[in-house]
Amino acid sequence: MEKTAKDKEDKEKNPQKYGGFLTRLFAFIIDAAILGIVASAITMMMGQPIPLSTEQMQETPFFQQLMFILSALYFIYMPTTKYQASFGKYIFKLKIIDQDGNRLTVGRSVGRYLGTILSGIIFYIGFLMIAFTSKNTGLHDMLAKTYVVKR
Repeated sequence: MEKTAKDKEDKEKNPQKYGGFLTRLFAFIIDAAILGIVASAITMMMGQPIPLSTEQMQETPFFQQLMFILSALYFIYMPTTKYQASFGKYIFKLKIIDQDGNRLTVGRSVGRYLGTILSGIIFYIGFLMIAFTSKNTGLHDMLAKTYVVKR
């Protein structure tokens, strides 16, 4: 779809306000808490021990695998909904858009999620980039051509 002169003019008058590093960090903390509660409940129902420390986490592969699966499903699915955000981002009035301002497709959301894994591999530099780029984009956003913006 081609951009018209009016579209360009509107975009210049109303530039996107990007979600900042701290806001996105707090949104992630909320998301992590939600996922932890859900994973703990499922783990208890399955009669498995709930890890309470990093050492215990390493000794409970069931919980680790469950958290990985839940995280993948959650962070891939949520940006494709009408809210375009995880619960944490929604609470902070943020949404995830593609380069054209549209809702993410499942494919782009999968790419973004895989990019988050890369973002965390080397000292979380891919996430720290959010604080230093002009549009507050992390490595995963750059790879998937996405932006986190204020609603």
